[in-house]
Amino acid sequence: MNARTETLAHDPSYKYIAGFVENPLGLTDTICGIQLPVYADCWGRYEAWVRETTPGGKAICAALMSAKVQQISVTYRLDVSQGGKCEIVRVES
Repeated sequence: MNARTETLAHDPSYKYIAGFVENPLGLTDTICGIQLPVYADCWGRYEAWVRETTPGGKAICAALMSAKVQQISVTYRLDVSQGGKCEIVRVES
């Protein structure tokens, strides 16, 4: 199945979730996550995740954390295909 992605903006006032945590989707290999905008639920969830297996995952988490700390908005790509499980696959700005 091909990934289907959407481009979204992460507002620094939204929640950032750090650390290895089990999330509402039942994933146990997540390294960070963020709250999605209210208009962008992903399969009924309002959080997106970066997994240990995400290419560049640590850099993605670092970019999202940096944006939170610096209070700047960044654009990111979210895999919204059902198999993608709301995975953040790239930070673009």
